[in-house]
Amino acid sequence: MATEQTVTVNGIQFDNTNPYAIAGNGEVVLAGDTDVSPGPSTLSVLQGGHQFQVEVTLDNDTTVDVASGSTLVFNNALNLNGQTLTKTGDGTLTINNQLNSGGGTVIGLSGMINGFGVVGGSLDNQSAMLSPGGSSGALTVAGDVSGQVPEPSTAVLIGLGAIAWAATRRRRRN
Repeated sequence: MATEQTVTVNGIQFDNTNPYAIAGNGEVVLAGDTDVSPGPSTLSVLQGGHQFQVEVTLDNDTTVDVASGSTLVFNNALNLNGQTLTKTGDGTLTINNQLNSGGGTVIGLSGMINGFGVVGGSLDNQSAMLSPGGSSGALTVAGDVSGQVPEPSTAVLIGLGAIAWAATRRRRRN
């Protein structure tokens, strides 16, 4: 899907195993509805891997719910605009390039948050797994980071165990 202009919506739901990409020269703005006290906007991925290749701006607090085995990727600027983006669901949220918080916050409640780029604001990790970057870059937080540190993965624990075992064997030989 392509957009060449600014599109304002309250929510988007992806429910297809075929990947969708929202691309173009436009922008997607997530805004509350016309209620006096609007609830949060929503981005929901029920299945599959989908991505925004256009700039996304929050004009309302937004919940991103990504189901297990699914992925939502922001491959351009994600402007929090002073709002809160809350990540739920057991799937993966990937933030690539620049996240301009404008005073906003990303809250990780579950699943995984990863990517390459810079989060220019606050990250409150309450129980999500953070997996910043890889060999070609890293997700860097330039602002505040709070919350729990995720438990180490099984591979890390096995590696640490192997190192400790080897060190113990070496000491016994000497």
